[in-house]
Formats: sequence, C-alpha cells, structure tokens
Amino acid sequence: MIIEKLVNRELTEGEIDSIKKFRGYSDGISFACLGERIMVMIDIEDQKDPEKLKDAAKKIMEKTLNTHCDFHTIPLKDGRLLILLTDGVLSFTKDPVDEKEENMGIYLYLRNECLAACEKGEILAVVYEE
Repeated sequence: MIIEKLVNRELTEGEIDSIKKFRGYSDGISFACLGERIMVMIDIEDQKDPEKLKDAAKKIMEKTLNTHCDFHTIPLKDGRLLILLTDGVLSFTKDPVDEKEENMGIYLYLRNECLAACEKGEILAVVYEE
C-alpha cells in the first residue's frame, strides 16, 4: 500500500488508522482520504498516478455535491457501520455499533460528514497498491 500525502502537514494518527482500516474494506481499489473515516473510492484505469487519482476524487466530490445524494448502508463484519454515497464517497463508524438498535441517526450523521468533507474540498492523501 502506498499513501501519497497531498497536504503540507503530517497525517494524524486517526487519519492513518482510518486509511489502514479502509484498505481492508477496499478490495484493492484506490481511494482518497478526506479525513478521519471519510474516503472516496476511485476506480480509474491508471490507479498508480497520484495526480490522476486526485483529479478523479475531486470530480467525484463535485458530483456528490451537485446531484441528489442517495446512500447505501452496509454493516461490516467487524461491527462497524459504513455509509456509501451514490458516487463513491463513504464514511464508517469509529467503533462497532449494535445492529439491533435503530441506527438511522448514525447513518445521517455519517452522510453529513461526507457532504461536509466534499464541500471543504481538501484531499489529504491518495492510497493505491504497489
């Protein structure tokens, strides 16, 4: 896994942990990190070019902000909840969540985090396989 940092600061421990955690969920697809637990899945032909990955992530973020934002909810094997917005922006909970509870509030919170990160427009890093 290669983490190409795109900001003029060190990534936080939480951001790095989130990247490592999401890598386990991503099945080898490249992605961009927008913040702790907020990622953009990027499926383009040249998955090893950081500039192309950054440009693709920006386009996905813009599309997310300019279209109706549907989402899918996915319970993960480790007990966390993941929300996937239609265009590939996603977030997941920091800790496992009881699936027996009503979790719509959590999903809406994660959705709002994704939209706020897209609106901010900052890509912290792109991640791809060697």
